This record gives sequence, structure tokens and C-alpha cells, in this order.
Amino acid sequence: MAQERTAEAEIDISSSSSTTTTIAGAGGIDRSLLQRIVGIFQAMDGQGQCYSKDLETPLLADTRDHFARQAQVWLEAYDTPTYLRKAEAALDAEFARVHAYLQPVPTRSLLLRVVVEELIEKPQMALLAKEASGCAALLAAEREEDLSRMFSLFRRVGMSDGGASLMTGNGTGGGEADGAEAARNAADLACTQGLTPMADVLQMYVEELGLAIIKETTEVVPTSSSSASTTTTTTKSTISAAPLPSTAAVNPSKLSNAQLESAAAAYIKALLAIHDKFRTLIDTRFESSYVFTKALKAAFTLVINKNVLGKTRTSGELLATFCHRLLRKGGKGDRMGDEEMDATLGNVVLLLGYLYDKDVFQEAYAYNLAKRLLNEKSSKEDWERALISKLKGTQGPSYVNRMEKCINDLALSADTVRSFHSEADVASLPIPSFTARILTQGFWPSSTVGSRAGGSGSAMQSAGVGDDVFLPPIMRQCRDTFEAWYINTFQGRRLAWPHALGTVEIRATFPASNGSKTYDVNLATLQAVVLLAFHDSAAQSGGALVSLRALAIRVHLNISDLKSLVHSLACGNYKLLTKTPPGKHIRDGDQFAANPQFSCPKRVFALSIPSIERAQNPERVHENRKFVIDAAVVRIMKGRRQMTHHELVAETIAHIRLFKAQPVDVKKRIHSLIDTEYLERSGQSTYRYLA
Repeated sequence: MAQERTAEAEIDISSSSSTTTTIAGAGGIDRSLLQRIVGIFQAMDGQGQCYSKDLETPLLADTRDHFARQAQVWLEAYDTPTYLRKAEAALDAEFARVHAYLQPVPTRSLLLRVVVEELIEKPQMALLAKEASGCAALLAAEREEDLSRMFSLFRRVGMSDGGASLMTGNGTGGGEADGAEAARNAADLACTQGLTPMADVLQMYVEELGLAIIKETTEVVPTSSSSASTTTTTTKSTISAAPLPSTAAVNPSKLSNAQLESAAAAYIKALLAIHDKFRTLIDTRFESSYVFTKALKAAFTLVINKNVLGKTRTSGELLATFCHRLLRKGGKGDRMGDEEMDATLGNVVLLLGYLYDKDVFQEAYAYNLAKRLLNEKSSKEDWERALISKLKGTQGPSYVNRMEKCINDLALSADTVRSFHSEADVASLPIPSFTARILTQGFWPSSTVGSRAGGSGSAMQSAGVGDDVFLPPIMRQCRDTFEAWYINTFQGRRLAWPHALGTVEIRATFPASNGSKTYDVNLATLQAVVLLAFHDSAAQSGGALVSLRALAIRVHLNISDLKSLVHSLACGNYKLLTKTPPGKHIRDGDQFAANPQFSCPKRVFALSIPSIERAQNPERVHENRKFVIDAAVVRIMKGRRQMTHHELVAETIAHIRLFKAQPVDVKKRIHSLIDTEYLERSGQSTYRYLA
């Protein structure tokens, strides 16, 4: 066998599998004679163990020495892909020889294992780390065939039969395996000793790509067109994605909705592109190996739990913003088919699985869902339900309970409004088209004046969410008529009116210099309240200027909220008000009046206003987490009755899956539960549950 290897070493064994067949008899080796000689050693094997002492041991030593020298030569002369091709051919040739010469199955396995140790295991780290041709370089160059070969060879490391079971498909290749052999073969196939270093390289590579995307999301100069294509280039790979808008000239904490949506879309699309690329690589080239799946999960877990945009936004919030842009009417989802949308939503849910703080996404997504539903801006209800169904399948029913209730709530509200229009004297109302939405408190995210979700008027059952803004008489009459009908129809209920959630369509006439013009303007209820205040002012005082403070008293709104509303009317794209002195910012001393010279080429247009409140409110999320931790502690202590401090903290953290609870937060909640007499101390560091 050594003589045949020597003859074979002089031939280029990297060309094709047919080479191995040609050199099977290279050097004039009589294989049948060698097989008979091996048989003689077997026949002589007895008490003196002639076979193992005089044939097997020297053969293994000679094989180790030969392939150790061969590996050193190849390692110095060739790059990693070439080395792996030569190693693969050498292993195939050696596998053919052991089956031609050696009858004892144990010797075959021992010899192949020696070859794998010398050709693959010992030089493995050097092969992975080669600067221009190692594993990271192959990943960057997308050389999938070479990566597949690397996977195939490295997986043999640590296998008791040297990978013979992979080459034959039936264990050792020598007849039916008994129970012990079958168990050993199964353990060999599950061995990850040789794959772990390769998976570690993949994990580090994906982490570098992900962190580069986070950096570029903040640093890349914005493009003028949000639809333009660009290429995000890292030192390791090239990923095609949407433009990554910059915040270099903008405080990341004060991004506009458009900037935030653009950044979120680019960031999430880039992450999805990377995830899809490597998920496909693992499935097609690495046989969906668990060790690589685990490495990909670890890499994305690290990346997606980093803060983005100058540490002011989390990936959970950007993921929710991406969904909002996708599912909103007029958004990117309108150009997608059902299959493409379903695949994209599935990838979104997959990314969510890597997030520690899933409650951040939950809060922001529920907020954006409410805006879409109330503004009737949802592209398709089926898509909304599809995403909620996917979230329910991965995160559980409690995670999507509020979201489902919001959709069902609007269906019930529509029935109620139809009853109002059929039973009440709607024709006598100053606004016959008036409608309302009945929103059950507790289902819908809380909102401030800056939240723009709407209906012509929105009401919430129960108290505590009312808005005491002074409505114009025409609006007040519609509201009072509906409220009287509702309370009479549904006795025992009461309504509160958060007017920040409403929308109004008004017909406004402006006496421009070239003749009066009439426009149909769609705007938020509170914007309409402010605008109509100037209509009353103009009628009473001939268009005199109104100070910000006087306006706040007139409409009964606080100054900070009023500034946002007036800014949208006086400094936006449609300047329905004039501001004195002129400028882009609203200050306390500014004065305003209706703009008699307003002119617009559009006869119908809509006003918009940036939200004051972020979709993901950190304070709101923090408060909700207190309840989650309290519930977990009480649930655990109710079952265990008594626990030490460290046991309780550790089990509580393990119990909470909605977010990554911190020991210090758990400790604070334990102390709070002691104060409220749910728990009591028993000894220095032990707690007892109080029934």
C-alpha cells in the first residue's frame, strides 16, 4: 500500500475522479496478490496477534508519516481550495485501497481516521485562517462549491470511522451493522468537532456584516430619492439594498417619520438579505447542519440587539416601522403579490425571534397598527391578519391579544355606527356624514395629541382618555347627538372623546388676489379646531393677529401641543395660516392669522403633522415590564412557596421570554412585592409566599 501511495503521489490527483480509477494499478501493483497476503496475516493471527503487530501497527504508522509529510507540502504550496481538492481526492483513493486490501472492518476505520487526522484535523485551523483563501475569504467570494467541500471534509474530523459512513451510506460498509455499530455510526454523523471552528468563522463573518450595516445606517450620506438603488459595501461582502439614509446632519433622536421609515426599510432589508443568503447557504451546502444554524442565530442575536441610529433606536422599533411601511396603503407592500408578502412577513417574524426585547416591537407595532386601522390606511386586512397569525404562532396568543382585539373592535364599531345612522335623525345634523368609531379602552395603545390616528370622530368606552378641547359649535352638536343616542342605546356605558384620534374634511374658501378659490382639505380634528378658531376670529375682528397664548386659551390646549398643530398649518407644505415674524420654528411670542392669499394647484389635499409621541415609548415599555416581572415572581413563588434570593432571581429571568430581564430590575420588583405583602422575608436571603 505504501508503494502504491508513492506511485500515486507522483500523479496529479486533483484533476478528476477518473484519475483515481486509472492509478488503481499504478506502479504495477497486483492488488489481488496484496489482498491474499493480508488474508494470510489474518489466518496466522492467533495468540501472538501476528496481524495487528506485524501488519496493522506498521501500516498505520507508515500511513500517518506519509500523509503528515504530504499535508505539510500541500499546505505550503497551495491555497485552501486547492488543498481541499487534493485532500478529497487522496481520501477517495485511500478509501478505495482499504476496501480493496483490508478485510477487517476495524482496520479500515483506523486507517481512514489516521488519514483524516493528518490531512484535515491537524492543518484545519491553518486552512481556515489563510488570509486570501480561508473560510472568511470563501464566504466573501461566495465560492459555494469550495465551501461545500470544506464542510464535507471537516465533518469527518472526530468520526470514529474517519468518515467511511459518509462515503458508503451504510455505516462501515461491511455488511449489516449490529446495534452497537449503528449507535456509533449515528454518533459519528452527529459529530460536530470538525464543523465548530468553521461555524465560528461564519458567525464572526455574519456579525461583521451586521455591525457594518448598523454603522452605515447612521453614517451613509442620504440620497435624494428614496426609491433609488444603492450598494452597501463592507470589507467582506457586497449586499444590494435600499439607500441607507444618514443622520449625520440630523439629531437621531429627532428624526422625521419619513427619515425614520427610510432608515428602517434600508436597515431591515439589508439584514433580511444577509439572513436569506446565509440561511440558503446552510440549507443547500451545509445540509442544514445544526452547528451552522446555531452560529447564524448567535450572529443575528448579537447584531439585532444592538441599538441603531446613534443608540437612539432599537431594532425592535425599526422592525415595527418596517412593517408599518410595508402594510400601509400606498406603501411598498402595494407592489407585492400575496406570496412575496407572505415570505417577507415570515422573514420579519424570523428576525423578531432573535430579539431579546420583543415587547419593544410589540408596543411599536400595536401603535402603528392602530394608526393604520383608524386612518383606514391598511393596505389589506388579510395581510394584517396574516402577520398577527404568524406572531401568534411563534410568540403565543397573549402577545397578539391586543392586536386581534383592535381589528375585531372596528368591526363591532362599524355595526354600531350603521345602527346610529338608521335610528337617529342624522339628516338634521350640521354634518350629515358625521361618523364615529367606538374603541374599547385597553385594547388600543394610549395616545397623546401628537398621535394622528383617526376617524371623523373617535370615542372610547370608559373614562380617563377624554380630551377637553373646545370644539366649534358645528362639531360639538354632532358629538352631543351621537353621545346621547349611544348612552340611551347602551345603558350603563359612557364615552370619552380623544379628539386627537379624529379626522375632518373641510371645504375652505380663500379670497386670493386672482379670485376666490375653494379647496377640500383633509386634516386632523385638532388641526381643524385650530383652523376654525381663525375663521371665528376673522369674522369678529377682521382678521387680526392672534397670539399663541390667546389661541391656547381659545381652543383649550396646552402650549406644547398647540405649537405642533400651528406649525403644521403655518410652516408646512400648505400654509393656511401666516406667522409673524416669519420663520420655520414656533416661539411663544409668535402671532398668527388666516392666510387670505393662500393658493394651491390642488383642489383636494391632505395636511399631515409629525407625531409628537414615538411609537415605542421607553417609559411605557418600562412600566409594562414591571407588571410582567411581578406576575412572574408571584407565579413562581405561588408554586414553590419558599425560595432563596438567587434562586428566585435566576428562575424569574429564565421564566420571562418577552424581554431580557435584568437582575437589578427583578430585585426591585421583589422588594415592591414585599412592601405590598405578596412576599415576606424568611431569614437573611430567603423569601416566603404569602397566600
